[in-house]
Amino acid sequence: MHKLLTKGIGHTTFKTTNIGRIPEDWQVIKLSEISSEIIGGGTPSTKNPDYWNGNIHWMRSVSIKGRYITNGERLITKLGLDNSSTHLIPRNNLILATRVSIGNVAINKIDIAISQDLSGIIINTSKAHVEYLYWVFLKLGDILKSFTQGTTIQGLTREVVTNIDIALPSLSEQQKIAFILSNIDDRFLIRNSYEGPGQSLKVDGKKVQQLIDDHVRALDIAELMDQREVTYKRFLDYTAKFETERARTALVKNKARQIIRELAPTNPVYYEKLRERLEKIIEEEEQRRKDDASYFNKLAKLYNEAINADEERKKLGFSTKFEFAVYELLQSLKSNEKVSKDITNAIYAKVKEEAEIVGWKNKRSSEKKMSIAIYDILSENGYPEDKINEITMQIIDLAKHDL
Repeated sequence: MHKLLTKGIGHTTFKTTNIGRIPEDWQVIKLSEISSEIIGGGTPSTKNPDYWNGNIHWMRSVSIKGRYITNGERLITKLGLDNSSTHLIPRNNLILATRVSIGNVAINKIDIAISQDLSGIIINTSKAHVEYLYWVFLKLGDILKSFTQGTTIQGLTREVVTNIDIALPSLSEQQKIAFILSNIDDRFLIRNSYEGPGQSLKVDGKKVQQLIDDHVRALDIAELMDQREVTYKRFLDYTAKFETERARTALVKNKARQIIRELAPTNPVYYEKLRERLEKIIEEEEQRRKDDASYFNKLAKLYNEAINADEERKKLGFSTKFEFAVYELLQSLKSNEKVSKDITNAIYAKVKEEAEIVGWKNKRSSEKKMSIAIYDILSENGYPEDKINEITMQIIDLAKHDL
């Protein structure tokens, strides 16, 4: 990671700067130059129940557990948002821990409100690539912590954050670097590509560097492909570059886990079924202790199902992700394909009417109308009363995510 973030890809001339040697054509800029705003957070009063259990995701710094944020720690209401110092951070920006767990960082894949432990960094995407900046901040973790050591400062101030120096290559090179690092995104993946989880990275340092160098050479292309297209659709082609079955299966296993985790909010039931199958395949293989082609083929099949959910949706005749997700939810409760389809169609027809209203996600009246319509449909079709409220809220959440 350090090599890519300081030497880049294919550079031969370098310059000395206040943050070290970097490629000649890179810039050193302040974070404020590539961010439009840095937003603080807060916590709605826990003494007021009207502020909680709404439909707005909210989180603290302890919720940062990986590269992406796909769910909040709790849900707050619009009233709680408006009557506290918390703020809603638009999706696909950086969330940085500035008071507790200082330096922890993640990309929010959903709109989310934040606590006072966090800051939301709104990225100017015409200048910077959010995935690249994620890796930059990950590298800066210890430096950020040092700003608060030996002082009375309770966390990082906004002034400190806005004045952080960033080594910035061109936008296209930022994307390439982010793509490389995202595909070797943790030590567990790299270790399993070679020797298994017990092996030290220090021992395998040369092998790890070779993996990075091979990937850089593979990216020596005239035009950068869409990152999601490369990462998801062509990932199996990428694994063919590795000689051993062990390396290929480890890469697919970890990538499948990542994709299922990232896409789960769009269709929880469907991806939970894939997750269970994946873990069963892994468990069975660990018991056999074999590295054969059949193991890779099973993982590859499951991986393809994870990234091609739209194909399954089309087979069922649904036009939207929302319908497919509702169908999977209903099927998990009553396994009757025709009945689940009919109920899904009825629910979609009612929900669609409200979803066409501009700004419906922030209108309690729209959510109320949807909830009543969904409740009535489920009740008419014999769903148990003690489950209907829970199912209704799940469907409302799916509508907010997918429509």
